Amino acid sequence: MVQFHTAIPILFKGYALLFPEALLILAAVWALFADRLPGRGRGSGVVAAGAVLFAGVITGLTAGDAVLFGGKLVASTDARFGGVALCVLALIWLIWTAAAGKGRTSEAVALVCLSLAGGLLAIQAADIIVLLLALELSAMPVYVLIGYRHKRSEGLEGALKYFLLSMLTSLFLFYGASFAFGLVGTTNYGGLQFLPNEPLAAVVLIFMFVGILAKMSAAPFHFWAPDAYEGAEPWAVAYAATLPKVVASFVLVRLVMVLSGQPVLLKWALLIAAVLSMLVGSLGALTQKDLRRMMAYSGIANMGFVLLAMGVVGTQAGSLGLGFAQFFVVAYALPTMGILLVASSEGGRVSDLAGLSKRRPLAAGALVVCILSMVGVPPLMGFFGKFFIFFAGIGGSLLWCVILMVLVSVVAVFYYLRLIKTAFFDEPQQVETLSEGRYFSWLLGAGEAEERVEARSVPIAAEFAVLLCALLVIAAGVGSGVIINWFILNPRY
Repeated sequence: MVQFHTAIPILFKGYALLFPEALLILAAVWALFADRLPGRGRGSGVVAAGAVLFAGVITGLTAGDAVLFGGKLVASTDARFGGVALCVLALIWLIWTAAAGKGRTSEAVALVCLSLAGGLLAIQAADIIVLLLALELSAMPVYVLIGYRHKRSEGLEGALKYFLLSMLTSLFLFYGASFAFGLVGTTNYGGLQFLPNEPLAAVVLIFMFVGILAKMSAAPFHFWAPDAYEGAEPWAVAYAATLPKVVASFVLVRLVMVLSGQPVLLKWALLIAAVLSMLVGSLGALTQKDLRRMMAYSGIANMGFVLLAMGVVGTQAGSLGLGFAQFFVVAYALPTMGILLVASSEGGRVSDLAGLSKRRPLAAGALVVCILSMVGVPPLMGFFGKFFIFFAGIGGSLLWCVILMVLVSVVAVFYYLRLIKTAFFDEPQQVETLSEGRYFSWLLGAGEAEERVEARSVPIAAEFAVLLCALLVIAAGVGSGVIINWFILNPRY
């Protein structure tokens, strides 16, 4: 059978590794000066979408052995897969924003382009200093997106909570990195393999993991996520809940690979965080009436699955588990993006989805696909993501964790299927016919309307963005075996 990596010509090496980032920075500059350029705010979204599409193609065609700046950036197979996934997610978000975004959108487009550039650098980083700078470039624009509508006090409160906790945990990450340099005398990832077996090495691991787990919103560093998401606009949450977690997960996989010389401490740190995340996330999501808070807790639970796959490190299934973790985080991000983009046009509460099947049947169908993928129904991408983690857990002799994962997945069925029930079987409690300007007034900074409003018209491109999420979930599920073979048969780092 022809493998995926042989079906694409490998063309780019050397400094071409930075072409995607250069394109994204140019798109960000265009967006910042959008008021003086053709198309204004909406034009900046179109230009950025084109740049992201081209960046994703270049990332996919980059040579697997491309190394830059003396090994500080490495385009390994998992980095290329992660880069393409990030570009696809950002492209979907930009398509929706260019079509349906109201008010000031050009600045948001610039922020997303800069954040994506940082994310691409972070997942390719093979040096601690590059990693720290890239992670902050990726995270800082998200703080602004959370509080983007500055007249909404809830958004500013959420942004402040996110900023303070993220900065605090970033300091832990920086502090751990400084200890690592003191112990091994180099900032290159390869040097981390030689951390001595002494208490200070454990401090390095704990401090660095605190920083990464907080960016994943994994327990016990998850407290910022529900409040920050609830205060933000759904279209901002659609970005904040997906791309940063993909970046952090891919970064953590690389760190786990090079720190595998500390298997016992590494394993238990990951498993404790996995168990806490699964329990806190699944139980917290059950009672939520706000869709954004529900997706925040859902994300915490799903990050627990990712950490469980990484927890098989040091066993025969260790390498497989890391690849499965990366596959699953993408399988989580795609349907999450679709669900939140639907909420971006409907409203932030679960009840705002009432009557969606009558107003927007295509969006309702896409929502069903995305939700069923989150539940784990075959042949969707989410099913194979969970199946692969189940397989890795059994291979790593973590039967008790696998049983917990199954129980948590059963609990998740209740709060996920509630969305389908609301969209197809509930009637809006109070429907008012308002002008488009009034309907989108909350996007312009006036706060969310208390009424449930009938969305009479959604741009075709915005509907396409939601449908694209669903189509990719189906296609990636059908082609999951090819994608996993690509991971297994190619050098990872």
